[in-house]
Amino acid sequence: MAGDDQSFFALKGSYSMPLGDYALYDLDKGCFTTEGISFGVEGAWYFYKNLGIGADVNYSLHSVDAIGIANKKIEDAILLNQLYVRSDPYKMITTMAGFYYAYQVMESLRIEPKILAGLMFGSSPFQLYEQELYLLGDSYYKITSSQAHAFAIKAGISIKYKVSPCIALSLLADYTQSDLSFGFYSSDELFYRNRKIAYLDFGLGLVIVF
Repeated sequence: MAGDDQSFFALKGSYSMPLGDYALYDLDKGCFTTEGISFGVEGAWYFYKNLGIGADVNYSLHSVDAIGIANKKIEDAILLNQLYVRSDPYKMITTMAGFYYAYQVMESLRIEPKILAGLMFGSSPFQLYEQELYLLGDSYYKITSSQAHAFAIKAGISIKYKVSPCIALSLLADYTQSDLSFGFYSSDELFYRNRKIAYLDFGLGLVIVF
């Protein structure tokens, strides 16, 4: 029998913290990302006691430390006197499905861990570089945005408190991970930059319980 008053649909918003190589200040494998935001919807149907299946769609945006990129490039370049970098954020969309479990702490409070798998669709930032080279003067170049998608996983937990028979508020923490390969053209040749994407979301949700 389906779990009574456990199935739900939720709107959520989160503070998003990049982790690992995704936040690393490294020109070869890092992304120089800083804190961001996430918004999404999710829902689950509890088909047998405390076990449910559900889906999660989420949009995440992480800003890029353009000053950090410029400082790192100046450290590694002998002829580079000055460099100004402008950068858009990294943008990620995830679509996931998987299993939910509900643990009833008290009548109005329950804890729900989940494990999901699906796809991540990522967009790398458009970046503009304005540089001053020793003896050569000023010049600029740009790196256009690139799109990629790959398998992704998400693990999370939420604490839901019922404020009425059909409305609840939730505190949530979600960890998302994927490996994306962004394609770029240089001198008419295609090459790829592999990036390990990982971030942790802490947020709030408005939940409709049914």
